[in-house]
Order: sequence, then structure tokens, then C-alpha cells
Amino acid sequence: MESAILWIEALKSALFGVVEGITEWLPISSTGHMLLLNQFLPLNVSEDFWNMFLVVIQLGAILAVCVGFFHKLNPFSPKKSKDEKRSTWKLWAKVVVSCVPAAAIGLPLNDFIEEHLGSPFVIAATLIFYGIIFIVLELHREKVAATVKVEAPRGKHMRPDAAASLKAPSADHLARVQDIDNLDWKTALG
Repeated sequence: MESAILWIEALKSALFGVVEGITEWLPISSTGHMLLLNQFLPLNVSEDFWNMFLVVIQLGAILAVCVGFFHKLNPFSPKKSKDEKRSTWKLWAKVVVSCVPAAAIGLPLNDFIEEHLGSPFVIAATLIFYGIIFIVLELHREKVAATVKVEAPRGKHMRPDAAASLKAPSADHLARVQDIDNLDWKTALG
């Protein structure tokens, strides 16, 4: 009987790993999804173990990001040019600066956040709210891309089918920031 319970807990832990692995790469809260999953399929562990489990399982996802993007994130790579190294240092500076507001708000309000904002209802409502925001932003981006007009080149030197081969720029082309390396401080700080 005891081994059956251990197998069930191991399977639940594996499911948590799958949820973490999928949601960590998406622009959604992996922690929120883990907390919701724990409401429906709780692990039979103490609160301290659960808190440690959340940290350790997310460390695995962070390690995967570090391994997958090692060349991009490593400012000491001998394969990078001086400009690429400078760009990587700028990226790290932006990461550090972006953590300051979260720490300034999160650390003093940690107990309040855990007590009042950790309920499944609040987590689900927040995930739904941000999901709607993402959908609205994506629809707006597509609408802006659809309104871009492309004028056909003029002149006798053009083939008759040349105008048909032109495509409107994608919405990504219209985005203010194309690459994280081109992110300026004003945009990064909001």
C-alpha cells in the first residue's frame, strides 16, 4: 500500500514537471498554473516541502533556458565580437534593472500577497485577465498590420506580375522592438 502511494505521488510530481516545462516557455505564469494544479491534484507533502518543490522544479526550467541560450547569455564567449559582448552586457543590465521594481514591491508585500492573492480564484481570474489582454494585443497587432498599404512600384521596367509578389509587412515588422538587443531603456522601464 505504501509503495502505491509513493508511485501516485511520483506520477503527480511528473505531471507538475510537465506543466512547469510547458508553461515556463509561454508568456503565462508557470507558478500560477502550478498553484492551480495543486488545488485540483494536491501533492501529499508538508507546506515547507511544497514551497521547496516549487523552487526546485522552476530551477530545472531556468537551467534549461541557460543551457539552451548559453551562447546568447554568455558575455565571456570567445566566439562573440566586441559588439556582441557589449550587447550581452546590456541585456544583463536590463535584466537586473527589471528586477528592481519587482523586488521593491514584492519583498515588503510578500506576506500580504501570500495571504490575499494566493487563492485559486484570484490566480485563475488573473490568468484569465492576462489571457484576454494578450488576445486583445494580438488582435490589435494583426489589425495594424492589415491596414498597412503597399504601393506597387511604378515604371515600365517592372514585370506585370511584380506588384502581385509584394507582401505587406508583418505586424512584427511594425513592432517597436524587433530584437531584445534593440530594446531601449525607456521601453524596458515602461
